[in-house]
Amino acid sequence: GPARARGGPGAAPRHHERAAAATERLGFPGATALHLLHLAKAQLAAGDPAAAATLERAAAGAERAGDRRLLTQTRVTRAELLLTAGHRAAAHELLVAADRWYTESGAGEGAELARELLRRAEQA
Repeated sequence: GPARARGGPGAAPRHHERAAAATERLGFPGATALHLLHLAKAQLAAGDPAAAATLERAAAGAERAGDRRLLTQTRVTRAELLLTAGHRAAAHELLVAADRWYTESGAGEGAELARELLRRAEQA
């Protein structure tokens, strides 16, 4: 993406770290959680073990903001992390709940990823 063109693979995580810190100072937990979710996804893609702790912060922020969609997205990303680490049963549990939430809430952003990961978790 454009972040990579500007400053190598480390540019996107740094951007999200700065943005999360700024929105946190301003008192916007939802915006902070969204930046932390993007940071966690970048960390996950880079194989950075900090992804799990970043996700915890994103989930806590989404809960504080009362943003159910964002909270569900953090759970889908946590499931992705669990799948990568081979924790299929734990991932499956999160994904079944996420998929149910998306179905009840009229799908939207993240629904397709949740379903795709659920299929992966169900393969033996």
